[in-house]
Amino acid sequence: MKLALKEKNKQIPLNRLAFDIDGVVADIMTTFLDQARERYGRGHLRYEHITTFFLEDCLDLEPWIIDALIRELIDRPHELPVEPFPHAVPVRS
Repeated sequence: MKLALKEKNKQIPLNRLAFDIDGVVADIMTTFLDQARERYGRGHLRYEHITTFFLEDCLDLEPWIIDALIRELIDRPHELPVEPFPHAVPVRS
């Protein structure tokens, strides 16, 4: 992801930048499921179906769909509606 900075060598304020690689702060699985429903017509999927990190083992989805959705979350998180979990922002601050 390329960030446009107004001035040369200007730093991103630390209170505006965070990384969440394991879904502890951001609710990425809700976005994952929403995308599965919208793009692939998988309306039957529910958050409660996710019982393991190995999504192929707990979701009725083809592996290529899981891979495509995860790739979207990795490549375009700034373009998808990913929300923080309740209380995540105050705890992180």
